[in-house]
Parts: sequence; C-alpha cells; structure tokens
Amino acid sequence: MLLKLIKHDFKNSFKDYALLYILMIVFSILSPLLINWSTSGIIGGLASIMIVFLVIGSTVMVFVNTISFIKRRLFSDSSYLNYTLPVSMAQTLLSKLIVSISMIILTSILALASLALFTYVFSLWESTLIQMIWSQLKYIFVNLPDGLLQVGLELLVLYFVELSTMVLVLILSFTLVNTSFVKKKSNVFVLLLYMLISFGISMIDTAVMAILSIDMSVILDALSRGTILSGIHLSIGVTTVYQLLISGALFLITNYLLNNYLEI
Repeated sequence: MLLKLIKHDFKNSFKDYALLYILMIVFSILSPLLINWSTSGIIGGLASIMIVFLVIGSTVMVFVNTISFIKRRLFSDSSYLNYTLPVSMAQTLLSKLIVSISMIILTSILALASLALFTYVFSLWESTLIQMIWSQLKYIFVNLPDGLLQVGLELLVLYFVELSTMVLVLILSFTLVNTSFVKKKSNVFVLLLYMLISFGISMIDTAVMAILSIDMSVILDALSRGTILSGIHLSIGVTTVYQLLISGALFLITNYLLNNYLEI
C-alpha cells in the first residue's frame, strides 16, 4: 500500500512542477537561438538573462512547490482522505518525505540538463565551445586525485540526508501549526517555526561538531587543493550518521504529533 501511496503522491506533486519543467526545456532551446539569430545585442542579452533566471528561479519554485504539496496532501480541508487510507501515519509521512526529496532531486537534475541543452544548442553555431568544454572535463577526470570520486559520492549521500532533514523540519512546522499548541493557523507561523527549528538544529550541529572536532571547512579545503587528508572519509561518515539521527528524531516527533494532536 505504501508504494501505491507514493505513486499517487508523485502524480499529485508532478502537476506543480510540469509547467516549470516545460519552461526550462523550451527556454533552453529558444534562448541560444535568439542569441545567434538576433542582430540586436539587447535581445541576445535578455535571452541569456532569462535562462539564467529560469534556472535560479527553479530553486525558489522547488521550495514553493514543496510547501504547496505538503500543505495540500497533509493539512488542507481535503487531506482528510489521506488519513482514511489503510496505511499508518508513519507510512503517510514517509511517502510525503520520499516524494518531496525526489522532486527536489529531479528538478536539480533537469536544471543541469537545461544548462547542458542550452550549451549544446548554442554550440551549433560555436563548434569550438563543445570542444573546449569536453577537453576541460577530460582534463579534470584524468587528473582526478585518488579517492576524490569517493569523497564526492559521500558528500552526495550527505546532501540527500540533509535534504530529508530540511523537508522534515518543514513538515514538523506545518504539524505544530495544525495542533492545539498553536491557536492561529497561518503560513507566517509556519515560516517562523521553520526558521526557529532550523536555527535550533544548526546550534546543536555546531555544538556537536565542536565536541567531535569535525570541521567541514577541512573537507572543502582538501577538495579545493585536490588532496585527500587522513580521516576525511570518517568525518563525512560521522556527519552523515549524525544527520540521520537528527532526521530520525524529527520523523518520530512529527509522527507522534500527527497521530495524537493533529487538528484540521
């Protein structure tokens, strides 16, 4: 039943993103055409700015769509239908978490794909552009220090875990606003709670990392210098486990509140 719920949530969420994805692809194709065909530098400049803003704006749209999806599927007047399904509250919460993270990742991939498509179409008139980019990529991968790829994959896993924390904080904020603990139901309170909880977690992160003597700047410095320092894998691993514990705690707290104090 969980898989069916995830599938249904995907269909519901995709409607929020469909227009954004279409715009990203269309402008990735049309913008370089305008740049190359236009005799006016102003039109070409505007086309370039539009594709940049479209990609950057996708970040804002992801946040807005995530909020809309969570509110609609868990806390709107029609969301009660979700609670009549033969699934536990934990499964309902897990479905929303999986779908939200998946759509964020999918949008990020499509944003990169849009930039790649923009570059490819533009290179049809500038053949040396692709050759230059390809040679640079080959140089980077050929000269990639031993172990750096593994570090990159570990950081990617950490990014996914931190995404789950971000989404769970958002769901927890909505949950608290829709309980008897908060009298007035308002998106402003959701935003304030989100900022407050995020700040509290960041303070705890700082304290814990200081105790464990884990400094992410060491990792970034190592990556920038192309060297892998001893203990870097352990540092990322411990940080990932810690973030998983934070996400787990947020999940349990939110699940408890949804089961016992939800008011919609």
